[in-house]
Amino acid sequence: MSIHRLLKRKQAITFLTPFETLLPVETKIALLRADNRFFAGIGEWDKKEISGLIGQHNQTQFSTINGLVFQPLTVGEKFVGTLVYSESTETAVIEVLYNSLIMLLAQSQEKRDVASEALERYREINLLYDIAETIGATLDIKAIPKLVLSEATKAIQAELGAVFLPHPDNDAQLEVKSSFGSENPKLLLDDPIGYLVKQVYETGHPDIYTALSLASSLVEQVLCVPLKMQDKVMGVVMLGRTSNKQIFTASDEKLLMALASQTAIAIDKAWLHKQEIKRQRIDKELAVGQQIQLSLLPESSPEISGWEFASVYQSARQVGGDFYNIFELPGSPRRIGMLIADVTGKGVPAALFMAFSRTIIHTTSLHGENPATVLQQANRLIHQDNRSKIFLTAFYAILEIETGRLTYASAGHNWPLWVPAESGECRELSAVGFLLGAFDEIELEEREIQVKIGDVLAFFTDGVPEAMDVKGSMFGEERLQTTLAQSYQGGAKDVLQATVDTVQKFTGNTPQSDDFTLFVVKRVD
Repeated sequence: MSIHRLLKRKQAITFLTPFETLLPVETKIALLRADNRFFAGIGEWDKKEISGLIGQHNQTQFSTINGLVFQPLTVGEKFVGTLVYSESTETAVIEVLYNSLIMLLAQSQEKRDVASEALERYREINLLYDIAETIGATLDIKAIPKLVLSEATKAIQAELGAVFLPHPDNDAQLEVKSSFGSENPKLLLDDPIGYLVKQVYETGHPDIYTALSLASSLVEQVLCVPLKMQDKVMGVVMLGRTSNKQIFTASDEKLLMALASQTAIAIDKAWLHKQEIKRQRIDKELAVGQQIQLSLLPESSPEISGWEFASVYQSARQVGGDFYNIFELPGSPRRIGMLIADVTGKGVPAALFMAFSRTIIHTTSLHGENPATVLQQANRLIHQDNRSKIFLTAFYAILEIETGRLTYASAGHNWPLWVPAESGECRELSAVGFLLGAFDEIELEEREIQVKIGDVLAFFTDGVPEAMDVKGSMFGEERLQTTLAQSYQGGAKDVLQATVDTVQKFTGNTPQSDDFTLFVVKRVD
């Protein structure tokens, strides 16, 4: 299996293009097929340059040759191609690109596997059962209309026939799904036959009609019966005769009704089966998405002498829109970047936007700029590529490890809480700012405080104060401040656990309605 079997070249280029905005102008990224042939890329590539290096690298091993990194791409245990990029390319961006690419390839492979499995299952059904014996033996919803006509004409003589099912986007509009005896099946939707078919579909009652004109021919008789399961009409079966030598009888109508009833059950079963496969596939994709999302969050709290960190993240769904990060910034003096953000909305769209925004903010912050500048630059990049009309709030702070100086800015996010050890009273780290992604230019206020020994900082998303009890009442920031004021003398983990326990006691068994993210920082010496 090779990457070009899983992705189209245009799809691969579309996937790679957004990463150009996160990388220096001259950065080059390429995808090689499993046979080492150039597949797709961004940047100005000299294919002869790659061709000269291809033979020097081991496909299954990570290697660097003449400043180019060759990173194998695998789906499961199968090698499908190689990711090639400049050795100087930003590691964080490449990590996100690589993980996202693997997820995309895995999804494509999964779709192929599902299609292959469905085809194999269909073949097994044909092998184990004679499809002519029972309509209910197939789960292929596209095959059922043709099978109905085949089975019907074995028992009821007819020169014309069709199965009509509703349009996927409009239940009131019927489509011809299978037919015989008509050179142009679309004519069967025209009057007078189309009118009669629609009447049976709307009333749910079968009927027999005589002497109907169809284009240049005359249809002597038409038998229409609804595809009906209980009170639900799912379509119509029509049979016609061009000769008046033999008329449709009540027995024909009864037989076709019985066949149509079984057909309706088969269609419903096939539809449910299709939905179940789709649900299982979505569940698998969400599980992969959850793993990728969790990999974007800190694996563990940092261990820095003189400081304690503790964090908790709980998504309301399998994937969520909250994210946070605690990371060391380059340069001197030693500094820690602390970011927390919340994407509008929930579920898969929010999670995808979260990964996109997290990468941009993190990459921008590594340039060492002050918090307000980082958020403003990130906002421009997010707004530039934001076609989804999803936005996010964010709070970014830089902490100097030795001095305890904390500089921060807020882009419309919940203000973190600061508990100075001297007073034990909660204070808000307030700063004026606007959310990210809505406008190209935003103004952000930047402030700073001095964190002293014993002081506690609590960063959180709105899922904490807006957690609700069974009556719909919110936990609120007042309770949050009270909890911190009562627990700040403990370690960071103690403060975190006390807050989580208090919120859980308040909400009881009420289902979580929003993502819950909280991290605590304490200076200990």
